[in-house]
Amino acid sequence: MNGILKALSHQKQDQIPCWFMRQAGRFLPEYREIRKDYNILQMFKTPALACDVTLQPLQRFPQIDGAILFADILLIPDAMGLGLYFDEGPKFQNPWTDKMNLSSIDIHQVIQNLQYVFDAASKVSHALTKDKVLLGFAGAPWTVASYMIEGKNPDEFHFVKKMIYQHSQKVHELLEFMTDITIQYLKKQKDSGAVAFQIFESWAGSLTYEERKEFSYPYLRKIFKEVDLPGILYYGQGMLPSQDLGFEALSVDWRVSLDEVKQKFPQKCIQGNLDPMALQAPKPILEKKVKDILENVKNHDAGYIFNCGHGLKPWTPVESIHTILNLIKS
Repeated sequence: MNGILKALSHQKQDQIPCWFMRQAGRFLPEYREIRKDYNILQMFKTPALACDVTLQPLQRFPQIDGAILFADILLIPDAMGLGLYFDEGPKFQNPWTDKMNLSSIDIHQVIQNLQYVFDAASKVSHALTKDKVLLGFAGAPWTVASYMIEGKNPDEFHFVKKMIYQHSQKVHELLEFMTDITIQYLKKQKDSGAVAFQIFESWAGSLTYEERKEFSYPYLRKIFKEVDLPGILYYGQGMLPSQDLGFEALSVDWRVSLDEVKQKFPQKCIQGNLDPMALQAPKPILEKKVKDILENVKNHDAGYIFNCGHGLKPWTPVESIHTILNLIKS
């Protein structure tokens, strides 16, 4: 069995599995060569290109255990007509407002508009060797809604927080809609070859403790319940969920104590915890940081998947990935 699946099923591990968030991307020279001829949306929406980019890190680093589909968490709202574009970060031509009528949006049509994602996933699945797996993913409803309402990277969360204070029911209607469409989106990824998935709740830190119980947790719980695949929850900004939301693995960043994670979720697989900035460190320092993590999780019987606590940076040295993989797999 593939190491990632073994960890997600909480089986005894003879070797630590590994993949990296944003492993298909800007730090690879072969990616930058393709990027010279296409913009980012063209690459997402052209299945052959998305497939090639998804496979690039596995071709360069055969020790990586899984491919993560080259896509973006904002492709669903783009398919809804919000007009995604990239200009120093993602932006929408038509941000969501409380005046928009969700009942006029056909979920089935939105899913059809995303067929290029499923075509790319199918191509990747057929190209992978038997020892590798394809991971699907999606953004959490709260995180995606934050982008939709702000119209861009929600650095101050001005409009979305104003919306939950003044029109909370409208926000819940949007979150419920995004939850239902995300479930269908992930099920189609499963049909196209994904064997597990990750949900990115990157902006949970914008909510208070009580607000997370209202605007984040119920929608995450529904996704993990209704998508019949092992699910990983990425919970960013140095935070842990206060409840078991039905995920098989919890992906944590470098600001979280692994001891706290193990104590709070002893029956859950853990993923991540390495600061991606550490990949610019000299080799002995990077090796020590990796060894410290491996030592910490060696007796965590519910499983561990090596990853960084966030996506790889554009300047990540290729040699640092080799260093990590050689250490983990030795």
